[in-house]
Amino acid sequence: MAAPLIGAPFKQNVRQQLQVRSKKRASQNLTDRDLAVQHGSTGWARISSGVIIEGDTEKAKNNVLQGGVLSKLKQGFNQTGKNSSYTKDEALGFRPIPGIDSIEIATQNAQGTIRKTDVQFKVNSLEQLETFERLYLRPGFTVLLEYGHSSYYDNDENIITDIPTVDFFGNTTFEAVAEKTLELQESSAYNYDAIFGLIMNFQYSFNMQGGYDCTFYIISRGSLLESILAISSGDTKNITKTNSTLGGAVDFLTDLADKKSEEAKQDSKSEVIRILNVIYKETGAQGSLKETIKSEFPSVFTSEGSPFYLDRISTDIPNSGKKVYITFNHLMMILNNTVNLVVNKKTEFIRFAHHGKINSNFLTYNNHFSSNPNVCLLKKQPADKNLFFGAIAGEKFPPQTGKGDQIYTDILLDVSFLSRTLGDLAKGDKKNKTVVDFLKIVFEKVGTALGDINIFDFHYLDLPEEGEPTPTIYIVDRRITPTLTQLRGNILPCYGKGGLLSNISVTSKISNELTTMMALGAQASGTNLSNYGGLALSYNKGLADKFKDEIVDAVNEANDPENSSDAKDYEKKFETITDAVKTFIKGKTFKESDGTNLEEPHKFIANSDIAKGSNPISGTLPFELSFTMQGISGLVIGQGFKLQEGILPSHVQKTAGFIIKSINHSIQSNMWTTDISAYMTLSTPDPEKNVKQFYDKSLDSKTQQAVDDNTVN
Repeated sequence: MAAPLIGAPFKQNVRQQLQVRSKKRASQNLTDRDLAVQHGSTGWARISSGVIIEGDTEKAKNNVLQGGVLSKLKQGFNQTGKNSSYTKDEALGFRPIPGIDSIEIATQNAQGTIRKTDVQFKVNSLEQLETFERLYLRPGFTVLLEYGHSSYYDNDENIITDIPTVDFFGNTTFEAVAEKTLELQESSAYNYDAIFGLIMNFQYSFNMQGGYDCTFYIISRGSLLESILAISSGDTKNITKTNSTLGGAVDFLTDLADKKSEEAKQDSKSEVIRILNVIYKETGAQGSLKETIKSEFPSVFTSEGSPFYLDRISTDIPNSGKKVYITFNHLMMILNNTVNLVVNKKTEFIRFAHHGKINSNFLTYNNHFSSNPNVCLLKKQPADKNLFFGAIAGEKFPPQTGKGDQIYTDILLDVSFLSRTLGDLAKGDKKNKTVVDFLKIVFEKVGTALGDINIFDFHYLDLPEEGEPTPTIYIVDRRITPTLTQLRGNILPCYGKGGLLSNISVTSKISNELTTMMALGAQASGTNLSNYGGLALSYNKGLADKFKDEIVDAVNEANDPENSSDAKDYEKKFETITDAVKTFIKGKTFKESDGTNLEEPHKFIANSDIAKGSNPISGTLPFELSFTMQGISGLVIGQGFKLQEGILPSHVQKTAGFIIKSINHSIQSNMWTTDISAYMTLSTPDPEKNVKQFYDKSLDSKTQQAVDDNTVN
């Protein structure tokens, strides 16, 4: 399986490059060429426009910005202004050619989907503006920004002075350009990077020298995720996509002669709803239709991944008497084949990841369960089967994949829940009908059903990976953090002759809502805590506050007196869950209010179990590490690392790991630098912690008999 999306190690070649840089900086046997690389290397940037002006493809090619206008560099002076490094203006005389002033590349959200690039350049006459305004100041048009170091060491310690660039005007597809940028990243030992995006906004202002100060903003293609409507009518691309049969499958299934439910009112508004409703209607309607769905939806349902269903369930939720479940993998395939944006009827701007190689695990434990079958079920069965709503299916319940911790394959989503969520979006404002809006609701509801120990979110990879040329959106659990074993190969040298980092700082980022939890965590109290509080307890191990009892008493008075962590209260809440499971199995009944009523008991149980049953506790502390280093590409948001010893206090160094939160680049004053910020996590187990164990427990005989009766009937 591929490396995990969260907590993954650096790429091998990136680690090698960091080691080479550190070794060369620490060396005392440097040649003149070594000194030139370490003290004379400069940052460079090249910007190429994808605009074709009135059919003229040469205009953009002749006005690439790099150290001025690339085609006019080193041409010297000519009084005519032609074939010259100066242009001749009738009003102002000879004017210097345009040039880049600075470039700032910033990650603007935790998911990494929005990378905004600010490019500042200067033109020196109105005549120059006439051309460059059409090439670089037009929102919606593509532009390629490339940047790197003028000289650097490759991973064999050779000095390289060639500047690698993409043949932008010779490549005519997104995929070709993206693949070439990835190739140049690797061949340059990550001393090259590129942004292939869209111009979003611009600004230009007249200055006192008779020229114009210009700025334009580039957004990455991942930014378009927040513009993709989840509510859209008709098949937006499958009629021309040869690798998808969703549109035809829906028509085929709808035309079957057997009994059909009335078409849902929202079907005409959303192709996704229409597909979900067809899946709901046909799954289990006949013995052969399950196989029909697999054969007619080959891009969604494989032989191992057909819909799972429970029939004849009594509920007050409309169109939910039959529980039909699909995986996140199925859902992402449906979205990718219906609402995703395409160019020229074939090229995807971005892609929703969906394949069996994805390694995106979620935080779970041996007694983890879903408390709301109207939203989701886990394939992984809890050790205590009295917590398992899926037990009603007996041996027909689908098996887990591997450890049962994969987001894409081990969480079963209720199709009616997905359809209702989209239907509710359809009733609201259009601006709130995007795929982001839809999936955020799904993530939140699924997280609640699983006990609020997971934070499901988007994860974006802007450059191609493993031969996939399209930028890709993944689903991750932000509560997943790397272990010490995963981090051992990612040690960043910080100081001394081989140090690579500067401006190192650690800052707390505690919001008002976390203040109480952190205060409790600082008291080392037994009071039941959320994930953050449990992490704080571990982080503050060995510390005590002489006012501990007074603070804890005051906090407890302000909180619900029933929300304590004593064993009796835990057992009471545990019994509430098991009673609901028995009612569901014996009576096949689960109302909407049942799911709501189980939320708080489940949250209490799950957070207590994770805090006591995990070592170390997974999750991020509200502390942020930041530093600056010489520019490098190949680092990815979500990768994990540790710092070299000698920078952090010993107890922090021993226990803390870090996950990259944002990666920003700056090219100015002839230097390329990279700024990193990272979340702090606990990566080292506590050797003294007594970890809670979860033991197997079967259903009682009466409940098991009800299961046997259900599966026979």
